[in-house]
Amino acid sequence: MFRRIVVQLWTLAASLASSHALAEGSVSFEEADKFLKEAKDIRDHLFATLCISAGGSGARLAGEYPLGGMRIGPYEFEARPKGADVSKTFTLKINTYKFAYDRDDRPITADWVSRLNEVYRIEEKFTSVSIEPLKGRVRTHPLKSINCPDDPSG
Repeated sequence: MFRRIVVQLWTLAASLASSHALAEGSVSFEEADKFLKEAKDIRDHLFATLCISAGGSGARLAGEYPLGGMRIGPYEFEARPKGADVSKTFTLKINTYKFAYDRDDRPITADWVSRLNEVYRIEEKFTSVSIEPLKGRVRTHPLKSINCPDDPSG
């Protein structure tokens, strides 16, 4: 019985530790744009139709891991249709697929997030973009846009 309790506590501690392995961290649009460039037609459409914020966020690998502090997707930026009022702002999400590798550059295929202490390199590939409502708020001031410098609302 005691052994079972110890195993359950150990499992709980491990799951709590792995849940804190990812946090949110700031990222420039330039850092995420390299993934959009893999899908030129989508990128061109986004730039032609949206004002996109210069700064956003990505998942941050937290903790004392070899890649601790690194930002990975999904990357989120505020955006709005060109010429639209700032209250029409939403979240533009750039989604990526991650490939993790160990110190010998071998792929880590099984649940790499729970094995961050073994991850020494991550490659990302563009998968999709999505548009979502701003999380629980409405923008009331212009966003600093990377591609709408002459737009009075951005």
